[in-house]
Amino acid sequence: MEYYIKERNLLPEESKFNLAVNYLNSGITYYHLNNPKKSLECYKNAEEYSKQQNNEDFDQFIQKQKAYAFAKLNDYKSAFNIYKDASIRKDSIYTKRNADKILELESKYQAKMKQDSLDLLNVNQKVLNQEITLSKNRNKLLWSAIIIFMLLASLLYYFLRERSKNNKILILKNLEIRTLNKENIHRIKNNLSLLSSLMEMQTRRLDSLELKDIIVESENRVRVLTVLEKMLLSEEMENANIELKEYLTNIIDSIIGFNSIENRKVIANIKIDDIRLNADKSMKIGLIINELITNSIKHAKIIEDKLQIDLELKKDNAITMNYSDSGVEIDKQIDYENSDSLGLKLIKELTNQIHGTYEIIIGEGLKYRFYFDKLIQN
Repeated sequence: MEYYIKERNLLPEESKFNLAVNYLNSGITYYHLNNPKKSLECYKNAEEYSKQQNNEDFDQFIQKQKAYAFAKLNDYKSAFNIYKDASIRKDSIYTKRNADKILELESKYQAKMKQDSLDLLNVNQKVLNQEITLSKNRNKLLWSAIIIFMLLASLLYYFLRERSKNNKILILKNLEIRTLNKENIHRIKNNLSLLSSLMEMQTRRLDSLELKDIIVESENRVRVLTVLEKMLLSEEMENANIELKEYLTNIIDSIIGFNSIENRKVIANIKIDDIRLNADKSMKIGLIINELITNSIKHAKIIEDKLQIDLELKKDNAITMNYSDSGVEIDKQIDYENSDSLGLKLIKELTNQIHGTYEIIIGEGLKYRFYFDKLIQN
């Protein structure tokens, strides 16, 4: 039926006979589909378009089909009257030839119907085959995706497992190294403490003031190292970076406490920014400050038995360190930069080792200004 509907929609209104034939074929189709009411509607439209054609044979055929439709509706009275009217209108030209022609038309119609059915069946088969092909392709693609996913998942699992094993091995090795480092640091600290104690005992047994001073200065240097080792043993020192403010404060307190002299008060004024350096560089700055404080305590001439030490470390693009004491009456004839003093030589050498420079300013007291432009980068 879709075929006839499409055909009817494509036919122009002027093609009266073609439209009449279309409606007639539609009516016959509905008749065979057991829909006589719809068949009668199509025959009525066929009559309307056929009236203007003066085709008696065609009209007779429509009437015959209408009679069949009414008979199928069990309206035999209408079927009889229509058939009777058609017979009366039949003239002498309605002979056997016309009947054969009608049969021939019916046969052609049946053949066309069969061909249309075959064409429709072929189209449906093609669509079905395409759907089957698409379904197979989709299944292949799905299985391929599943296989690829499983392979990737297996590889990922393997890599993660191996990485986990390696991480565990690294953790154990790091733990072992940290344990060994702590043991070594602890042994070094104990050895330094023992060395400091032996030097202190030796100092008490000496009568020579010059030898005592030498041993005390050496003991001060050992204390700088001991303070560093204590901080490295701390749990917070996992990355081996030393907080200078805490480290230098501990050093200064230790030096002042160990070198305290009767009737002399030593005050330290400390200003240090938040600076962290590795153990080696921190140790060298600590030794520099030890030499500076030791020299101040030994050689600075003070008033009212009070010695003030000022230490300032600032961090910007570089690290600057200013040191001074409240001593007076500096001997300006002494060449401090080229002195044979071991302490001053140590200051110069340690400063060079950490790529720094310094200057000595002689005024009312002795002032040092250090400049370290590579400590932060390195």
